[in-house]
Amino acid sequence: MPQLGRYEQLVKDYLGIVKRVYGSRLVSLCVFGSVARGEVREGSDIDLLLVVEGLDEDLGARMKELAEVRERLRRAESYKKLKEQGLPVLTSEIALTPSEVASHPPILLDVVEEGVIVYDKEGFLRKELERVRERLHELRARRVKGKEGWYWLLKPDAKLGEGVKV
Repeated sequence: MPQLGRYEQLVKDYLGIVKRVYGSRLVSLCVFGSVARGEVREGSDIDLLLVVEGLDEDLGARMKELAEVRERLRRAESYKKLKEQGLPVLTSEIALTPSEVASHPPILLDVVEEGVIVYDKEGFLRKELERVRERLHELRARRVKGKEGWYWLLKPDAKLGEGVKV
């Protein structure tokens, strides 16, 4: 995890916490966004994708489990150290089931380009991201940097009203 710089220990601690909270249900953990790109600035957060088997369909129940993870993280020395240095420590998690990931939700467009996979049971997330990459290649999609950040042109030759599935 050397590409995570100052956040490496915090991410290791986070992984340990989610392993304890979710146990064998944890499939994958991936960091993406500014921390993964090495572009942390004021106002940044730590974007994390968790893939967990058997998540409740209710979003509130998922958030409750993640609140427990965040509470434990706040007690970690790595969290306290980064906070004392004035670095952003707010986490922003997306928790999905393996079947939700396999349906290739839009968030994978960010993860496929900049994600740093920290934990990946049986290579699940790596394989799904490879499928997304292949589909993006088929579509001749490209990522474009704009004033507000990056965005995707998923199918440059798409016709008006044509649906695009990644």
